[in-house]
Amino acid sequence: MPLRLRNTYLYGAYSPINGESMVLEVENVNKEIFHNYLKQLSEHKPNELKIVVIDNVGFHSTKDMLIPNNIKLLRIHACCCSI
Repeated sequence: MPLRLRNTYLYGAYSPINGESMVLEVENVNKEIFHNYLKQLSEHKPNELKIVVIDNVGFHSTKDMLIPNNIKLLRIHACCCSI
C-alpha cells in the first residue's frame, strides 16, 4: 500500500507586544480560506489593529475582498529573500 501524505497549512499571527498568538490549521489554501482567517483574526480582540505581512502568492489576492477595518495588509516584494 503506497504511503499517503496529508498536507497541513497554518495561518498564524503573533503579538510582539504581549506574546499572544492565534493559529488556524487548514488542509488546503485558497482565497476563501485566507479571507476566513482574516475575519477570525479581526474578531479576536476587535479593538486592536492587526498588521498582517503577506507575500504575492495567488491566494493572498485581495481583489474584490472586503478587508476588516482593524486589519492592515503589508505586502512584501516578491524578491524579498531575506525574510
